[in-house]
Amino acid sequence: MSETASPVGDRVNAVIERIGRTMPDSASRYGGSIRVYAKWCNDRPHDAFDVTPLDVEDYLLHLSNDQGYAYQTVSVHQSALSKFFETAEKLQDGGRLDATLPPENPVDDVSLNDVTTTTKTKKEQALEGTDDRHGLPPEKVDELAESVPSPTVRNELLVRLTYQGMLRRKEVSRLKLSDIDREARSITIRSEVAKNGESRTVYYMRDLDQLMNLWIDVDRESYALASDSPYLFLSNEREHLSRFHVGDIVRQAAENAGLQETLYTDAKGNEKKKITTHTLRHSGAVRRWSDDDDGRNGADLRTLQKLLGHESIKTTETYLDVGDDDLAQKARNTW
Repeated sequence: MSETASPVGDRVNAVIERIGRTMPDSASRYGGSIRVYAKWCNDRPHDAFDVTPLDVEDYLLHLSNDQGYAYQTVSVHQSALSKFFETAEKLQDGGRLDATLPPENPVDDVSLNDVTTTTKTKKEQALEGTDDRHGLPPEKVDELAESVPSPTVRNELLVRLTYQGMLRRKEVSRLKLSDIDREARSITIRSEVAKNGESRTVYYMRDLDQLMNLWIDVDRESYALASDSPYLFLSNEREHLSRFHVGDIVRQAAENAGLQETLYTDAKGNEKKKITTHTLRHSGAVRRWSDDDDGRNGADLRTLQKLLGHESIKTTETYLDVGDDDLAQKARNTW
């Protein structure tokens, strides 16, 4: 069956048309790249929407190794795929696309260095993959949380909950009221929104009680969709915030607080910012891992692995950049 005649092809075309309306200068280039990807999926067969980072890596390897595409060409295809999944989620959130999408953009976890010869600048190579590892100390997180754009109660709670719960963007945007246990100060991350497909429980601190109660019991009730939406964070236009909206809130707060920096501009002209939603997740993990000045020991790696929702403890070690000196200090502090 041809790409455009199949149901998947119809949905792919809907995404391409949306990109064409919002990015007319890139429509032809991105549209062509996405059609190449859709054909590759049809030949497997794969659902073009329901793929993993490994599937994306396989596709880019196919372009590099089988098709002989140069680095810059593969880079364009990667950018097109990222925009494809970003646009697909927006259409799905707006009720205009019926598709099964991964909990996070699968392109975000794929590095071109793993699939093709790099022609990146030394600056970009040195910083690639470390954008989100710039942990913020607690006082800087407070500055960021106090600098959120309006509506301030909702957005300050969002920032602090992301930090204390070490949450991903998608997890924050899809939190439901029923996921929050205010008495236990716990949050259930449902399996359908967790990156690894497994539910887990995370926790927040007593200092969020007032903000949580103010949002749920007072401010949230003033929103037009409050009575119909099961979600914790909503707007007057949507029953829940998109993960892109969550990211925008954090980036704007960082700008307002004077904390934001541009790490570098990549080969595609995109600025890589120092502070993102993932920075809050990483910062929360570092704080829980670290021993404090009062002699209290931080969480062990196994506990953090469960709280972060990592499948492998090796991921947690890499995430925290744990070295032998760190482990030695932990051993001494816990004796």
